[in-house]
Amino acid sequence: DYVKGMFDFIKRSPNSFFAVANALILEEKGYVWQDEVDDFKIKLGDKLYFTRNDSALIALNIGKKCSKDDVVFHIIVSHADSPSFKVKPVCDI
Repeated sequence: DYVKGMFDFIKRSPNSFFAVANALILEEKGYVWQDEVDDFKIKLGDKLYFTRNDSALIALNIGKKCSKDDVVFHIIVSHADSPSFKVKPVCDI
């Protein structure tokens, strides 16, 4: 189901603008939109996201068991704008 969902997402997202629009399903998973120019009032357990120019999306999931002294974090990154999710039917190489 996970792989099928990912392929469906890729099929619906031929460029970064569509990918950002389609990724807004994050709200169904409990993420809340944050205006990036506002002060972030982050607390344990928060899930938030912001977008930039309708072509970039940044999402944060703050752990529930962190302490103020924790400096460990994980970053997961995906690059979707170029060459985008398209696969060439005939490769030049």
